[in-house]
Amino acid sequence: MGRLKEIELRLSAIKAELETEGADISKLELEVKALHEERKGLQEQIEKRSKIIADITSGEGNPMVNFMPKEERKDETKGVESKEYRNAFLKALQGKPLNDAEKREFVMTPPGNAGSGAAVVPTQTANMIFDSMTKIAPMLNEIMLLRVAGNLRFAVQGVRNAAAVHVEGVAVVPAADTMVTVTLTGYEFMKVIRISATIQTMGIDMFESWIAKTLGEDLAVLLDNEIINGGSVTGNIAAAQVWVNAVNQITYIPANGLAYSDLTSLVALLPS
Repeated sequence: MGRLKEIELRLSAIKAELETEGADISKLELEVKALHEERKGLQEQIEKRSKIIADITSGEGNPMVNFMPKEERKDETKGVESKEYRNAFLKALQGKPLNDAEKREFVMTPPGNAGSGAAVVPTQTANMIFDSMTKIAPMLNEIMLLRVAGNLRFAVQGVRNAAAVHVEGVAVVPAADTMVTVTLTGYEFMKVIRISATIQTMGIDMFESWIAKTLGEDLAVLLDNEIINGGSVTGNIAAAQVWVNAVNQITYIPANGLAYSDLTSLVALLPS
C-alpha cells in the first residue's frame, strides 16, 4: 500500500474518532496537521517527477552532453578540416609564430609528396575561394564542374534513338543506343600574390576572407575566358560550336539594316 493511501485512511479514521466522546482533540489536531504536511510533500514530489519525465519525453530536458571540464576538451576534427590546421596554414602565410597545438596539426609535406615543402589548403579556405570564383565567373554554374584532382574517364550516352510506340503482343526490340567514353584531363591554373606588411597584421578570419576574395576573383576571370574562348583548355564553347546560318545564327548585314523578320527569326532559334 502506498504512503498516500495510508494517509487518506488515517485521516478518515481520525474523522470517525473525533465524533466519539472522550476523543483527545488536541492530539488528533496535531496528527492531522502532520499528515497534511506529509501528504503535501509527497504530492509535490509526484508532480516534480511527472514534469521531469514529460520534459525527457518531449526533448525539453537539459542533458549534459560532455562531462569533461572545458579546459580538457579537444577538437576531434583532424587534418585540413581542423581549426588548428587552418590557423597554422594562414599564420604561416603571414609569417606569424604557431602555438603548440597548431604545430602538431600543421604538416608542411602531405603524404605521398615528400620533399615538396607544400601544404594542403584548409577545407574552409578552399571552399571560400571557390565561392568567390562562382560569384565572378557565372559560367562555372553552367558547366558540370568536377572538383577532383587528376584525370577522369567515364561513360556517357552516345547515339540516342527516339522512343517508339509499342503494340501489345509484339516483341520489344531494344533501341540501338550507344555509350561512349570521355576522358577529361586536369589543368592547373595559378596566381601568385604578394602580402604586404599591413596584410600580415590582419586577424586570421579577415586575412582568410581577403586571400579568398583576391585569389577567387583573379582565377575566376581566367576560367571564365577559358570556358568560353578556349586556350589551354580544349572542348570549350568556341571550339565546339559550328555556326550555320538559319540553324543556330542569323547573318546580319549592316548595309541592309536590321529587319523585323531578323528579330523574329532570332527568337525562333531560342529553346522553348
